[in-house]
Amino acid sequence: MRRVVLGGWLAGALIACAAGGDDGVTPGEGGTGGIALTTGSGTTDPSDFDACATASHEAEPKPLNLYIMFDKSGSMLGPKWAAASDAMQRFFMDPQSKGLQIALRFFPEDGCDPGCSINACAQPQVDLGTLTELSAPTDAHEQTLLDAVTRATPGGGTPLSAALDGALRFAKNVRDDKPEEASAVVLVTDGEPSDCQTSTAYFEGAARDALNSHEVLTFAIGLEGSDASLVNAIALAGGTEAGILIGDGALSDQLLQAFTDIRERTVACNYDLPETAGGENIDPARVNVLVQPTGASGPEALPQVNGPEACTATGGWYYDDNLDPKDILFCPSTCTAVQGDSGAKVELLFGCESVVR
Repeated sequence: MRRVVLGGWLAGALIACAAGGDDGVTPGEGGTGGIALTTGSGTTDPSDFDACATASHEAEPKPLNLYIMFDKSGSMLGPKWAAASDAMQRFFMDPQSKGLQIALRFFPEDGCDPGCSINACAQPQVDLGTLTELSAPTDAHEQTLLDAVTRATPGGGTPLSAALDGALRFAKNVRDDKPEEASAVVLVTDGEPSDCQTSTAYFEGAARDALNSHEVLTFAIGLEGSDASLVNAIALAGGTEAGILIGDGALSDQLLQAFTDIRERTVACNYDLPETAGGENIDPARVNVLVQPTGASGPEALPQVNGPEACTATGGWYYDDNLDPKDILFCPSTCTAVQGDSGAKVELLFGCESVVR
């Protein structure tokens, strides 16, 4: 059976997923990296899959809808705003951002202010649109985003809860309209909430509800002056582990890297599980993910875990819903590793008992 390559983005750092050799996973041998398994469930030798595999399928990353909610309160005025604006513009112009569907809003502005109107905050100033491989002004959406950044001027307070609530409402509505696509919110702030709701528990509840009800991820970026504990709490409740904290030094480069990391994580780590392969219905208990980092002698099976709560530093993959699976998702450590290796290969095979940790 011919195997189909699923992507070329898997990081050579995948060896990190096997660090420590615990949970039945041992480091690869021979200095080539990889993930060697001793789980006792399914097969650990990829060549054994040839006897039971019935089909392969090219996994398509889910299209990503990203709502960027950016703080332009008075504390952003000056060099901080110049650096942040530069980072945003470079991210929008980056050819690697092609295919992203981005909406943008600044706060406080246009009703998303100390009046605490969630409805106003849920209305992007730049509507959702798709970036292409072309450059502005040919790429009209890129040009609209750049113009919005250029026009924005810092001032006012920090109605952070209304901004987050509005962004999450928008993202949930997008998921309702386009259930086959992924949605995420990126909240960027440099201050503590000065208006509306201010308790950490409120922010956690909002992010957790969006994750549980609509699978909306919330990324939180804290610039100098933000409440680090609040930023971390929002990110943890929103399914993204921890906030991204940025100091004053090289702010533009750090913020650009944060946006880039978010793009790679959300695009590279969420895949559709096809309903059929090779003309037959797929048995979720007979799905395997094979990975082959650059330099490795061959592919090895990435272990399946029971869900996000079962993820450890050794990595793995899991279903969005074990009873009715539609998506394959990578554990955070694996997700972090799947960046930067353009020569790596990933395969999805059907018909063999899943390798389970």
